[in-house]
Amino acid sequence: MSEIVNSYKVVFLLDTNFGSDRFEGEDRSSKCAAVARGCVLKVLAYLASRVRYQFKNLQWGFLFYNSQTDASFKCCSGFKEFETPHFEDFENQVDLEFEKYHCSKISHHKDGPDTNVNESADKLRDALREIVCRFQWDQPDISSPVKKPNRTLRRTRSMLPESFSSSHGDTHDTQKHNLVVLLSNCSQSVSEFLQMRKVRSPVDLLSCFMPSHLHDKFHRECRIKMYWIYSDQVV
Repeated sequence: MSEIVNSYKVVFLLDTNFGSDRFEGEDRSSKCAAVARGCVLKVLAYLASRVRYQFKNLQWGFLFYNSQTDASFKCCSGFKEFETPHFEDFENQVDLEFEKYHCSKISHHKDGPDTNVNESADKLRDALREIVCRFQWDQPDISSPVKKPNRTLRRTRSMLPESFSSSHGDTHDTQKHNLVVLLSNCSQSVSEFLQMRKVRSPVDLLSCFMPSHLHDKFHRECRIKMYWIYSDQVV
């Protein structure tokens, strides 16, 4: 009997302004970084629990951007395996990038929203483009997300001893998942959400950070699903 094995490639898109609306004081940077690290670890641990061969079927990466400034992107070099050294490197990078942004904000005496907050949708769009271009994504089967064995193959498998099938790996079908997890402050209302680009409707906003050409690449070619973590619900 064929068994479905999940395979995940996930990129965490971290806004270095993430969590800044929740904390105050001199240690705001370290608190925001701690929340971001915790979110990423929880997601990776959950995905790891859903795969059989963790090192092979769970790969991850990250990219830093800032929704409020023109800071350049900071990205890891391709997908990594979920191992302690890689995650420790990521933790150090989180601390560095968040501290850099908050120190810059303090030095410019900015304690409130930045002047170009209404361009955050454009910055998100550019970050998503970087993710599509910089990472080597799995290309799912065009006909189906899970390739089903034909009747002849199933009949052949049923005639083979279990030990033979297991040793030759003929009983596994891989279901590939490409994910982007966005860590950025979430709007509290529709009107606030639309301020990301000063548009009139959510449809107009979607076209700003996910224009048609990027949508085709993101969803149709790479089959990437995006999730937005709501920071106010993170403990």
